[in-house]
Amino acid sequence: MNENFSAGANRMIFHGSSYMNANAATPETGTLANQWPGWHAFMSLCTDPWNARQPYWEDIDGLAGYIARTQAVLQNGEEKADVLVYSQTAYDPFTRTREGDKSAFTGLLDAGYTYDIVGNDGLLLAAEKLAADSSYYKAVVVNNITRIPLEDMEKLLEIGRKGVPIYFYKAVPEKSYGLTHTDGEIKKILDDMEFLDFYESVADEAELVAALQMKNVVPYIQYQQKDLRTQIRKDSDGTMYYYLYNHSDQEICTTITMDKKGVPYRLNAWTGTVEPAAQYAVKGNKTQMDLSLQAQEAVIVAVADNNAAFPAAVSNPILSSTADTRVIGGEAAVVVGKNSKVEAVFADGTQISSRVQVPEKTVFSRGDLVIESWGPDESTELTYDTKKTVVPMGSCELRSWTDLKATESQLAEFGVKSMDFVSGRGTYAFEIETGELDGAYLTLTHGDDNIASIRVNGTDIGKIDQSAVRFDLGNRLKPGKNKIEVTIASTLVNRVTATHPRFASYKHAAYGITAATIEPYKILTASSGGAEDQELQQQLKELEEKLAEMEKTAGEAAKLKEQIKELERAVGQANAALKQAEQEKAAGEIARQQVKQLEEAVKKANAELKKAQLREFKAKKVTLKSVKSPKKKQLKVTWKKISGAAGYQLQYAAKSNFKGKKTVTVKKAGTVAKTIKKLKSNGKYYVRVRAYKSVDGKKVYTKFSAKKSGRIK
Repeated sequence: MNENFSAGANRMIFHGSSYMNANAATPETGTLANQWPGWHAFMSLCTDPWNARQPYWEDIDGLAGYIARTQAVLQNGEEKADVLVYSQTAYDPFTRTREGDKSAFTGLLDAGYTYDIVGNDGLLLAAEKLAADSSYYKAVVVNNITRIPLEDMEKLLEIGRKGVPIYFYKAVPEKSYGLTHTDGEIKKILDDMEFLDFYESVADEAELVAALQMKNVVPYIQYQQKDLRTQIRKDSDGTMYYYLYNHSDQEICTTITMDKKGVPYRLNAWTGTVEPAAQYAVKGNKTQMDLSLQAQEAVIVAVADNNAAFPAAVSNPILSSTADTRVIGGEAAVVVGKNSKVEAVFADGTQISSRVQVPEKTVFSRGDLVIESWGPDESTELTYDTKKTVVPMGSCELRSWTDLKATESQLAEFGVKSMDFVSGRGTYAFEIETGELDGAYLTLTHGDDNIASIRVNGTDIGKIDQSAVRFDLGNRLKPGKNKIEVTIASTLVNRVTATHPRFASYKHAAYGITAATIEPYKILTASSGGAEDQELQQQLKELEEKLAEMEKTAGEAAKLKEQIKELERAVGQANAALKQAEQEKAAGEIARQQVKQLEEAVKKANAELKKAQLREFKAKKVTLKSVKSPKKKQLKVTWKKISGAAGYQLQYAAKSNFKGKKTVTVKKAGTVAKTIKKLKSNGKYYVRVRAYKSVDGKKVYTKFSAKKSGRIK
């Protein structure tokens, strides 16, 4: 959905809200008709309708509000696009290019340029708009066209006369389209355009971006960030709205510069709140701010000089910071999520330069789980009625529901033969004891379900971004014991596979929370974060003590390397002495005893050297460079070479815990890439790599790399 918003769609129509009941099934049609969970116009998608038969329906107001608020921004004001792309090829929104991206010009988008794509009629309309306002588009790109209608070529000449640069991408149109006009007429206009220096020919996107920058064609929003997508609107009062979407599966952090002088505000479409930015700087007629987005997350930023229509801006914004920023209690604050050296500069000149110690994170391996199972109600004549059964599962490991161990009694309550067939809602309870915290994040990993709600000590934290993986709990965790409850809502796919033979072959979805972590953070403000703050000084002292301890631990590796060097020197000296002693064997018994002692010394030194080198090798860790799908059903994995390795062992699995993993051995030390074939299309696979070498006939392994994932084409 966010992807479609970022591509220019501004009205979502969710069809498939089917009636519950319909005519009964017939042998001729074989339709599902009245079978549970109710009739569906598309039959095989019977679990998907947007209505009350779905476990997530009671939380739909959060998603509906998000859609409505986002559409309200995108449906109002004037669209602002930097470039007009004229193309004769129909654009298929389902044809994906780089890494599943639907966009035609990803290079332009990564450089901050937005564009409209038009055909013949659109070009004529654009020419009219440019006739009225020559700044309506900043440039025109003619996309890989060799034949062109004469009227279109004439319109391009008109546009060029308005001072708008024209770029012929991959081809120059030199021939007439159709039989009415000649190639000579096209060539004449092309010659005029060349004489007037109206156009430039570019071979690829890199050349196109460079050519735009050479002509000083500056986008409405500037950044250099792969997979950041933008839609821009200008309101009647001059306020600019920027819809920003992270199209990748990784968090992105970048700096954006918006072509508007004013105060930036963040519009939270999930909650409806409008908050002034804590960190920004006005530079000339532009506004610059840092931006961080989780994977697939979107945010709306407004830049306004008419602040009467917005909440009050912070009086002392942060100009720059090495950590996250936020407005807390009307004051700009630095939010520090890990032990680090923090640098921040405020508008009034206040500077923070501090080593900040953050309380350790808490990783949950288990949680108390209660499942509200949804299935057919066999006690009613209405075959589409749903029976909801609450089944306490007790303390469970965090894993997919299909992997949970249920008793026969619990399965009987669910009305199924295994956990593979359970759908519905699940509430997890986590208990944590904390000290005084400024705030904390809750990070969740889960399956094919929605995070419906989060409660801390019995109080709901409010509407949440259902596409997020990290949730801000604020200062809701109190000193002492705390209880966090997370409710998820699944689809009905798994339950339907137990009810309808037609769906028996469907792959079971993975529901459930598989990882949960509490990550505390510290808050620094201009008033509390200065060098004279006694509490911070105490924290700095404690941090420096711990840092010294960490540096001591880290120094063990360096010490080990020095020991290896000393042993190598000892071996060299012993060998030299041995050689000399062997030459002097004839000198007598004393020389022979010396030789024996030196031989023992050499043997012992070699053994110690071998052990030290083995410890050093086992402590190493492979670094994964990339995990990509170059072709259908293939996954290419690349990694950095480990010195001393004889080969590498690669493990991959469809689950992040590597259950059911498969292992591939690369037997050449110089090979740092491997392509895995015959994988499932559209599946997601996790990969990790470690190096090995043979010692006394046995393989010795380094540590595994950090796991990475990739989606298969």
